[in-house]
Amino acid sequence: SLKYLTTEVVCRLAGGPEVITCQDAEETLLLVPKSTWPIAALTAKIAADHLAHGPRDALMQLIESKAKPLLVDPHSKDGPLPGGATARRVALVKSKDQAAAGNKLLSQAVINARHT
Repeated sequence: SLKYLTTEVVCRLAGGPEVITCQDAEETLLLVPKSTWPIAALTAKIAADHLAHGPRDALMQLIESKAKPLLVDPHSKDGPLPGGATARRVALVKSKDQAAAGNKLLSQAVINARHT
């Protein structure tokens, strides 16, 4: 799935233990068209809204510099999307509260305790 493949790539490049599934097999590549990369990048930035600015900026720099070559289809054409400028908008992303779906969010103290 889109989310899982992206997670594998980003976690691996960020130094985590994740392994990119069969990186040399075309069937496992994400192949985002070049013309839609700005949408993917903006969506990632909004989806990372729960991170502090410093780590979020570092993550976005990592995505642009190292993940992009692994996620974008090198054979696709760059250029305008059908529909013009209005088609270049961020995808709809749930807020942190919406993603919790009514469940109580963990406090920062609880999150920190789990990672020590």
